[in-house]
Amino acid sequence: MLRWFLQAGIQYHIARDRLERSLLLARWHTFLYPLSSSSWVQWGNLLGDLQQWPKAQHKFRWAQRLNHRSEGALLGLGTASLALAQTPQDSAKAHLFFSAVHPTQNTTICFLSTSSQRPQSPLTIATKNYHTQGWTSLDDFFNLEDIQKLHLLFQNEELWRHHYSGYTGAHLDDGLSHPVIYQLANALVQALPDIFKNHQLMYAWAFRYSQNHRGVSLHHDSAHINVNLWLTPDTCNLNPQSGGLILYPEEPPHAWDLERYTLTPSQMQNFLKAGKIKAKHIPYRQGRLVLFNSRFLHQSEDFHFQETPATQRLNLTLLFGQHPLRYHPRLALPEPLYRQGLAPEI
Repeated sequence: MLRWFLQAGIQYHIARDRLERSLLLARWHTFLYPLSSSSWVQWGNLLGDLQQWPKAQHKFRWAQRLNHRSEGALLGLGTASLALAQTPQDSAKAHLFFSAVHPTQNTTICFLSTSSQRPQSPLTIATKNYHTQGWTSLDDFFNLEDIQKLHLLFQNEELWRHHYSGYTGAHLDDGLSHPVIYQLANALVQALPDIFKNHQLMYAWAFRYSQNHRGVSLHHDSAHINVNLWLTPDTCNLNPQSGGLILYPEEPPHAWDLERYTLTPSQMQNFLKAGKIKAKHIPYRQGRLVLFNSRFLHQSEDFHFQETPATQRLNLTLLFGQHPLRYHPRLALPEPLYRQGLAPEI
């Protein structure tokens, strides 16, 4: 009975974003049930949510000692590896833990052949554009052979574990982890250091869309830099004027903590209307990289691709920042905070 009350209290405070109170109860839970691996995982998750990653890593290690197959412990250690990484190479350590949870039978060994020596002019222009307008795009950053390798890698049906309305998803900590993901991140950080300074790979996902669907609706992400890479050949796009990204390149007020909260659909629409923010349409092109401030509102453009799995619209998203995504679902931004942030800006 006591265990049930402690768990209920922890979840109650999490749902109200009272993480410090949840942490206190989680500590008591672990002290009372020290041989429970899940108890240590829960404590570590809350520490991670509070950005206390060295302590969180310690709790996850205890959980793994108690149960070396604990999925929560392995996922926690992988996420802590991302949080504590000092270099792109350090981020790749997360693969050791993520792949232990969800090993996939990738018959294709997909490593990029791209040389680190790239023409500086496009990279300089991209960096300038990003710092000027908060977004930029790059074509031919990876050669066609590399893009084809990546596209082939994503034909593995084991990757697609998440099903949404009109599209399926693959996530870094749920089957997507592969050495090539970390190699991609490393290549970007090395080529564009002035953009990715002090930012490491924090998460990644891929989406594969059904034919004639609107894709992901208007939203923002809890990171610092989004990198979108489109992988499906242009010949599969039955309407070349569609299929890209709609971006609203104006950052919401910093008073809105978008790592803790998410904007509701009405808040997003009102923000765009009040600021008279015009949409930027970025056309689809295979191999095109689109980099933008994660706080910018964005959505998929309407599209019409061929309908087989190998020809559907497919994009890979890499998220860079200083903190991994939160473990617990973000709450809607309270209206008082919304009004407080909006008033000085508009």
